Amino acid sequence: MREPDKVILFERNELDPVLATMNELARSSRGWINFHPEVRAEDLPPPRSMIGRVFSARGPLVPVGTWVPGNGSQPASLGVQHGLGGRAESRIIACGIRGPSSWRLLQDNPRRGLVVELPADEALDTVLGWLLAVMACVTDRQLTGEWRALVYRTA
Repeated sequence: MREPDKVILFERNELDPVLATMNELARSSRGWINFHPEVRAEDLPPPRSMIGRVFSARGPLVPVGTWVPGNGSQPASLGVQHGLGGRAESRIIACGIRGPSSWRLLQDNPRRGLVVELPADEALDTVLGWLLAVMACVTDRQLTGEWRALVYRTA
């Protein structure tokens, strides 16, 4: 598995370092960011067996979010893998989370997760706020409020 080029530890009220990196990647269109919420050790799920990972109809119990900037031929996108075992859209709506009407839902799959296509000019603070809110919504684990952004750059 590839190591990230940079890891940013942050809290919901300290988004500037993450937004600066997102702006940099949006300008270059060379990379992506994976987001991981921190969970208290006692709230971590036990590791799933290899058979459980292969045959399970759901994603991870602690969600993983991904933001990919757009480029000339591909629009920007957000993805969230989650362990709901069902569609995430109804849970997100129940949490009162709405994305702009210009966003397009591409996938809501129990195993592969939720994928949303974004317009090229979408404000990155809106994107990041929505992603973090959704990730908190689609888990039953107690989040600490701290997050990790794993930054990957491509050549």
